[in-house]
Amino acid sequence: MQPPAQQTSASPPVQQIRFPEVNIQELQSMQDRAERLKFVGNAIYFPINDVHGEMAGKITGCLLDGVAEFERLVTEPEFLNQNVHQVY
Repeated sequence: MQPPAQQTSASPPVQQIRFPEVNIQELQSMQDRAERLKFVGNAIYFPINDVHGEMAGKITGCLLDGVAEFERLVTEPEFLNQNVHQVY
């Protein structure tokens, strides 16, 4: 009698989030934190939506609430991807 074949569950490839194109000077000129949060949220929502669909709103909200350096989400592609995959 042979032992049952072990199945290896290969993780699906991690899909990269399309990096948003934003006007960094416009972001830096904003004085109000709430205004900067809205700007960053609007910039990252649609690229996240492309990959995660209906979860995009929750993921975006979690990122804006949980990432102290939220401006890095639109200035560093790897930071964005890393944080999205931590949340989802």
